[in-house]
Amino acid sequence: MVHQSKQWRFGVEYVHSNNWNKVATPIEDAKSGWGSWVSYRYAPKYSVFLRYDTSNPSRRLNPSLEKDYIQAGWDWKATSYLTVAFVAKHKQQTSATIDRDANEFGVWTMWNF
Repeated sequence: MVHQSKQWRFGVEYVHSNNWNKVATPIEDAKSGWGSWVSYRYAPKYSVFLRYDTSNPSRRLNPSLEKDYIQAGWDWKATSYLTVAFVAKHKQQTSATIDRDANEFGVWTMWNF
């Protein structure tokens, strides 16, 4: 689901799959998750955005495994074909045996053609 106005955009999505990447084995598994995002254009060439995703990538084989992803940033539409974004990301993966965190900050560009 996506909603958009002149200044605001937001969306929500849900995913569920059975036996994804398990076609060559008799072992069955399932995946599910959801995500949401929002962006606000506060000037014609500038906006801020936020995204959150969470998933259970192995619901039957490793039900305690969870992945979370958060992204926040600011973007500038430098020209009609170039957008520059300053983004911070946080990834977390947890289960009964795993506890991993990763943080990133960087500059991303998007060429529109």
